[in-house]
Amino acid sequence: MRQIDADELKEHAGRDRLDSRELIFQMIDNAPTVANKVICPICKYETAHCQCLFGGSAHPDRSMRKKVVIDHLYWFTEEQIQHILYLQSNWRTSYEDNKMNEIVNEFEKNLKWTGE
Repeated sequence: MRQIDADELKEHAGRDRLDSRELIFQMIDNAPTVANKVICPICKYETAHCQCLFGGSAHPDRSMRKKVVIDHLYWFTEEQIQHILYLQSNWRTSYEDNKMNEIVNEFEKNLKWTGE
């Protein structure tokens, strides 16, 4: 996925007949592709070299970008969504709210998608 610069946003701001979804789809359709390579939308590396499973002080904090990607999965290709699902299955996510952790435990115990 490519980044949108300010000039491009200004160019499209004057269009009153396009809604935001149409604009997003137009921009995605016009985006340059990287010769059959799938790019991770979180770290911007090819998925084969994705850095999202790694953390620590040597890696930049991508938590805000990760949140936006998760909230807007409809922007991405099937391959990118599969990659994000792979990442999510390897991340151990916990929550400050104990009720949310209880919900996670319930799903892990009762659903077959956990891989167990």
